[in-house]
Amino acid sequence: MTLLVYDDFEGKALPELQHRIKVNLKTQWVQVFDHRGSGQLLYFKERFLVPDHPRLAEIGAFTAKLRRLGVTEQVGVGPTKSEFAALLTQHGLSGNLNKRRRNAFRLTAA
Repeated sequence: MTLLVYDDFEGKALPELQHRIKVNLKTQWVQVFDHRGSGQLLYFKERFLVPDHPRLAEIGAFTAKLRRLGVTEQVGVGPTKSEFAALLTQHGLSGNLNKRRRNAFRLTAA
């Protein structure tokens, strides 16, 4: 059995993996792996939510934006945190996958 620990699973759209705990039930052997700093994000987290989760529609809308961006639901892992940040920059998107606004005013030296 494997348990995954994410930072702020409920609060973040893309929580980051912190620890993976592997439990061998037959031998009662437990291994803990530290993934902090690896940048492994959890995409498509609605797969782990109950059908009546209060934020399911909001999370589903975020997932739809991910798919339009080209992030696919595949076995394994998606882009790392740094790769995802580069993808956002490339497409001019903010962390919530909306277009970044340009400043209406620019300050210039007089």
